[in-house]
Amino acid sequence: MSLNRQGAGANVECENCATGRYHTDEGVAECIICPVGTFQDQAGKTSCQDCAAGRAQPLTEQKEATACEACHAGKYQPVAKRSFCVPCGKGFYQTNTAQTECTKCAAGQFGDARGADTVDKGCKDCVAGRYSTTEGALGCAMCEIGQFSTTVGASQAATCEHNDAMAVREDESVHLRLDVLDLDARETFERSHLNFIVEVTDVANDGVVLHLLHA
Repeated sequence: MSLNRQGAGANVECENCATGRYHTDEGVAECIICPVGTFQDQAGKTSCQDCAAGRAQPLTEQKEATACEACHAGKYQPVAKRSFCVPCGKGFYQTNTAQTECTKCAAGQFGDARGADTVDKGCKDCVAGRYSTTEGALGCAMCEIGQFSTTVGASQAATCEHNDAMAVREDESVHLRLDVLDLDARETFERSHLNFIVEVTDVANDGVVLHLLHA
């Protein structure tokens, strides 16, 4: 596009808008600077070229396509003509550059970090006793009361099982410290009947009867 510059009583030769600028009207004195998110690498144009989605350009009056920088790993830009890239949100990650979207964490995982550029940074496995059925989850659900799961990275509630086991407690034996084998029953307890009653705290059957030798 050429500009028509009029001097005093004479026409001045029109000039093309320089690279990095444009204009859509005739008879103007100045060209317009290309805004952020755009560039123009040719002179005399009526518009600027937009940076593609997946790229960003934060400066004005850019004259080369290389001014549109690819979004780094961990970021994305879904719309063209933008001045910045967007960090991947929680539950997402992106390992590549110049992307228009981020990748969701898989089911059985959750994400708690922004701008993750690797799977390990962006996604963590659900711990045992928890699960996640959806992609891009921000957290894992817990097994219901009375259920348990030993699976790490579970993606289904079916991994939670009912806990039907019953705790079994082993009672300690009680030593009465009676050495009955050393007793000579015939001499000491001849024609007698001896009962020992032992009271023990918190024992269901707290009466223990020892019968020693009937006549």
